[in-house]
Amino acid sequence: EILKSLGSFAANPREATIPSPHKDTFGWIWTEEKHNFVTWLEKDHHGVYWITGQPGSGKSTLMKFIVKDERTQQCLATEAGDLAHKLLCYYFHEMSELPTKQERILDGLLHYILYQLLGSFPNLQRKISNLFTQKVLPRCQGTWGNLTSPWSLEHLKDALMQISEQNYVHGKICLFVDGFDECEGSGQALGFVLSWLGKIQASGIKVKICIASRYTHDIMESLKTSLQRPSLKLHEWTREDIQKYVQDHLNDAVGRSISLSSKSRKIVGNQLVSNIVGKAEGVFIWVKLVVADLESGLEECQEESQLQSRLEALPPELKDLYDHIISEIPTRDLHAVFKYFQLL
Repeated sequence: EILKSLGSFAANPREATIPSPHKDTFGWIWTEEKHNFVTWLEKDHHGVYWITGQPGSGKSTLMKFIVKDERTQQCLATEAGDLAHKLLCYYFHEMSELPTKQERILDGLLHYILYQLLGSFPNLQRKISNLFTQKVLPRCQGTWGNLTSPWSLEHLKDALMQISEQNYVHGKICLFVDGFDECEGSGQALGFVLSWLGKIQASGIKVKICIASRYTHDIMESLKTSLQRPSLKLHEWTREDIQKYVQDHLNDAVGRSISLSSKSRKIVGNQLVSNIVGKAEGVFIWVKLVVADLESGLEECQEESQLQSRLEALPPELKDLYDHIISEIPTRDLHAVFKYFQLL
């Protein structure tokens, strides 16, 4: 009954809309030592790892890549030893079209965490049975089947805090939370999560959290109290990934353009790629949009000088690039384009 009351509000469809990474990218997350990510995964580190980066730098794609990669489970198993361990991931999404707003507010994350904890460790349900029976269950009859959860935000917080006081269930949780800056009231929301994280370490369940977000004042202020917090700035690590993406896509486009001269083919494979990578400054979405534009130029059989001019005409800032693209689109197609940008 407890799980049923949480289930429909613990859904997180955002993951399905996040694109998979380009082939052979993000491998550095497993091989580089400077960012200490693998060390954080493998060691008994019950704190926060922060992945930050400019808008459009690929944070969501990296988080999905990490969570889906079997090496993550292997690292966590190394740390957990004989204890049961669970890998969880939640994606905030401020453009979510869910009518309940769950993917834009703290309630959605807490529904998800509580649902996963109780499902993975069923004996925890007895710790919150009184809370459920006395406060949540009476609200269920009026909320079954509609868009209102019987669990208020305070009920969810109380339940998680009560679970942090138990010592009869033992296990380890690694939680990835993407897009924390897209949560309404992100500073206060993260403040509660960090407070709960600190308290639950004294219980039988040990938790560590990897969050991804833009570098915002609210997030930074909340994380100031997290001592020895490892982190990485994504846009500083993706230059080679971007270069590979650009090379692969433009090479494919060149191969389809039989009218290009041999000189232009060489330029497209070197100079143009270098110019795009330099101008991108680690913003993957900017690269995708620019490459799509240049592919159109190649399909029109444009030569080297035309492609370079086309690149130079595109704004270096992502917002300005969006505005530029939108200004070129016929009014009848604008709605479809806005839907596409939401997916990005």
